[in-house]
This record gives sequence, structure tokens and C-alpha cells, in this order.
Amino acid sequence: MIQGPCKNHPGRTGRRRCFSCGAFICATCQIRGAHHYFCSPGCQLKFQLGEFGSDALELLQTLLPSFQLDKKKAVLGKMLLGALLTLFVLPLLALIFVIYLNFRMQGRIELIEANLKNAVASAKQPSIPTATAHAGRLSITHPVHGALLRTKHATFEGEADSNVVISLTRNNKILGATVPKAGRFIFPALELNKGENQLEVSALNAAGAVVGFVKIKLYYHPLAAPDFNRGDRNLRQIALTFDGGSNDNSASPILEILKQQRLRATIFLTGGFIRKFPDVTREIVAQGHEVGNHLWSHLHLTSFAMNYQHRTLPEVTREFLHEELNKTAAVFEEVTGQPMAQLWRSPYGEHNEEIRQWAAELGYRHIGWTVGRSTDESMDTMDWVSDTTSSAYRSANEILQRLLRIADGNGEAANGGIVLMHLGSQRRGDEAYQMLPQLIHELRAKQYEIVTVSQLLD
Repeated sequence: MIQGPCKNHPGRTGRRRCFSCGAFICATCQIRGAHHYFCSPGCQLKFQLGEFGSDALELLQTLLPSFQLDKKKAVLGKMLLGALLTLFVLPLLALIFVIYLNFRMQGRIELIEANLKNAVASAKQPSIPTATAHAGRLSITHPVHGALLRTKHATFEGEADSNVVISLTRNNKILGATVPKAGRFIFPALELNKGENQLEVSALNAAGAVVGFVKIKLYYHPLAAPDFNRGDRNLRQIALTFDGGSNDNSASPILEILKQQRLRATIFLTGGFIRKFPDVTREIVAQGHEVGNHLWSHLHLTSFAMNYQHRTLPEVTREFLHEELNKTAAVFEEVTGQPMAQLWRSPYGEHNEEIRQWAAELGYRHIGWTVGRSTDESMDTMDWVSDTTSSAYRSANEILQRLLRIADGNGEAANGGIVLMHLGSQRRGDEAYQMLPQLIHELRAKQYEIVTVSQLLD
């Protein structure tokens, strides 16, 4: 069998040729259309235009019987018609025809015509310049990947080179197309499906080749972003979580215990902790632990400390919260070279519907911890309390016994539970982390799987 290097992927072998240009193409590149295979939408478009030119000439001769051409003139007529199409129509048809072909096969002509009218109307100069060889610039600026939105319609914005056509699809169905203006593009009032929406944004050059591609997931739910404080009650899973604020004096022994036990935990770090303890942060990542956002500064977000009500403090705004989250995520990536998990935990457990929704706009899900009807049923270890005379103080053994009592409770008492501990403590002796090896051993003996928060979310 004749074969050769793929036109689009030289490292792959192609056994089929493009019907238009004759180049070899691998299975990934094959585009089926008009009973043939093509290497790109551009080649498919050229073939369709040629067919269109022949059909147009035949139609002209049918409508005007007196307009008869000999064979030589007919060839010249097709060439002239092709030249006219290329010079005056091709820039606009490159957008219209590629999208139209996809939807014609799906019986969705009415929708694509409406989308194209909007796209052409919004573009003052819909012509497409000569194709460029580089991939160019393509990014989504709003909304962010993973964002949870409460409104059914969202404005979709991004940046791209001005010499491309931008198409937006969902599950391979085209939602719209447009041309960037001054390097920016927008899809207004995009209708979202309830739940998860996986969208694809493509940049196509004049030849119809994809020169940029971005995937993004959005979630739409009319209710507020929830506080996730336990997983599935039907699964014997428990997550160990640790907060890192301003102190790391328990971090090293905790990490060593987790390493010996071959466990991955979920750890929430402030930007201040990351900046102050970069080596500890890198060690956390090196051991494979999941790291979430604990804001830049360990500050109060609500009035709970003053009136036991979770009212958003006046200085806490959407912009303020976004800055706290973004700064922390940026310094974490700067120190570790890895992105943060899109999980966050509010300092002091202070949050409300409004604050959680602001964070959800950046793709963050709020992670709390498992609480019960009383302190004795809570998985908050209170390990930060160092005053032995305080009614909230619990020794390491008391913390251990409480967690094991919950695990031994009625059937699903600890199922999906989230345990809260800290990487720092003011205790001097009897540190809470000392009970971790026994806790892990006992939970495993009771057939509990110790997992990360993301595993609870799955």
C-alpha cells in the first residue's frame, strides 16, 4: 500500500490522500465531506467551490438556452467564474461555507444562518488576510475555566490575532463564529446548559486550517455555590485536610507521617505561607499532595467574630476576594511551577452565599469540613487551641478518640467525612499530629479509604 508522511503531522504515516491537494493524511486529519476525504477545511472548501462553479455554469446555460459555449469556452468560463469567486467571494465564504457544511450534515441550516448573520453584521471587515504559518495568539479572558455561573446566559470574551476567524463549539456543534477586532473577540449572551458545559474555541486561518485551539469548562446552576463539607455518605471514604496560615512548625512531621503512610492529603495554603516557606511548599507538591487556596492573608471575611452572623464585611468586595485568590494562585505557581487546585477554604470558616459565588466566578469550590449536631460529632480537631485551660482544648488522644467514635457511629457516620487539621500550632508538647499514625491505622482497619478532597468530589 502506498503511504507517506502526513501533511499536517510529519511524524505520522498517512495511507490516504487528500482529494483536493493529493497530500498524504493520517487518520486524525481526515475530514469526510462530499463523498471524499480532505486534509483540511480549506481543501474541502476549494473542492466545493469548484463544484459550485461548474453547477453555476450549468444553471446559467439551462436558464439561458441561447447562452451556449463550446468546450473551449466552457473551460474558460469555469476559470473566469472561479477567478471571480476567488477574488470577491472567497474571503467571506471561507467563514460561511466551512460552518455551513458542518451544519448541513446535521440538518441545522436555520441555526447556522442566524449565527452567520450575527457574525457578519458584527464584523466591519469580514475579509480574511493571507494565512500565517505560526499558531498565533488565542486565549479566553472571561469567564475562567471551571467557573460556576448562576445566570443561564454568559458573555464569552477572549484575545486572538486579527487575521483569523474564531469559532465557538459545544460537543462539536457550532454555537457561533466571529472575527476579532483589535485583537479581541466576544460572543454575547451565550446560552448555557444546566450543569457542565464543555466549550471549544478554534482560530482558523484563511486556508481553513486550525491555528489555535482552547478548551474550557463552565458550570451553570441557578442556585448559589454550595459549601462542600462532606462527600458521598454511601462510600467509606475520609479526607485528611490541613490548613497552612502563618506557621509551619508542624509541617515537617506531618509530611513525614503522610509519606510513611503513603497518603495524599489536601492542603490549603495562604499566599503568606507560600512566600514565607517556599521549601515546605515545594516539598508538599513533590510528595503529590493536593493544594488549595486559603487566600493571600488569613483575614476575616464576615462579621461572625463580632456578632455570630456571617455578614460580608464592608471592605470585602468581589474585587478584593478575587485579588486574594489570584495573588495566592500566582505565587504558588511561581514557587512550584504547578497550578493550584480550584478549591478554596475561607479563613476561620467565615463565608456566605455571596462570598462563595464570587470565588466560584474564578472556578473555585469552597471546601469546609464535616460538622455534626454537637462538637463531639465534628471533624474539626481544634488542634490550633493551645491553652490547656480552654474548654475547646483537646489532647491528641482525645482528638483521636473523638474521630474514632465518629467512625464507629451508625453505619455511615464518618462516610465522606472531611477532617480539619493545621500545619502550625502554638502547642508545646502533646501536638495533635502525634495521633495521626494511629488514626490512619484504625481507619484503614475499619475499611475506610483515605482520599483527597477532589476524590470525594468525583
